[in-house]
Amino acid sequence: MPSLFVEPILPHVVPFAAVLARVLGMFLFAPGLGGAAAPARARALVILATTAAIYPLIADKQAPAMAQLDLLALAPLLAGELLVGLAIGVLASLPVISVQAAGVIISHKMGLRLGDAFNPAIQLGSDGIGQLLFYLAIVAFLTMGGAEALALSVAHSFDRVPIGGASLTLAPLALTVSLASSGLELALRVAAPVITILFLEMIASGMIMKTMPQLNILTFGFAIKILVGLLALVGSVAAVQAAIQADVGAAIDAMTAWASQPPAS
Repeated sequence: MPSLFVEPILPHVVPFAAVLARVLGMFLFAPGLGGAAAPARARALVILATTAAIYPLIADKQAPAMAQLDLLALAPLLAGELLVGLAIGVLASLPVISVQAAGVIISHKMGLRLGDAFNPAIQLGSDGIGQLLFYLAIVAFLTMGGAEALALSVAHSFDRVPIGGASLTLAPLALTVSLASSGLELALRVAAPVITILFLEMIASGMIMKTMPQLNILTFGFAIKILVGLLALVGSVAAVQAAIQADVGAAIDAMTAWASQPPAS
């Protein structure tokens, strides 16, 4: 009697595991969804739910061909699916990482790098400015439909890269380089206003120190630098928000376009 319930499920075990591996790879780098900041049980539940939602879309087309695989062929297949998911997650996370880098640059110029704290979302040390910009980018990504775009990209990716069809020729290397370049530009655009104001403040402090040597600028120069940097950051919030939204939107569009585009024959 138990075999009557198990036999219909057995042909779907391998293809379901392949879909699960691709979804898992995406979640490892997905901004706002991966990382240690989210509870492990919640992440596991979301991964299983996403896999269960995507699998029926490809079960009829790709499951029969995968059902006869043995254990020796299963390991490289799952590794390939994991890499496809990682590629999608990396494409989505590049703008967020760039904004985080801008926060690191700003904090370094303001002299706040001594107050680093561990950020579990990225498994690295992070300062207050970096964390603020990091979560600002996460909010922009989620409010612009980034989570939905990730799920749709994974679902559409099975048409571009079928189960077991992962190869270097299908890897989005050029797209990754393009998004990394635009991410570097984004980091500079976000950090440029604060860096410029701090540069002018440094020149002004140097002139005051030379013209009035009796005034010890070092006693209050550090506090002035932090205050000026924060005021510059607050004053550039609108421009920073527009730059982040533009780059995040471009990354989402590029990710979905790559996943939805059929492979060149």
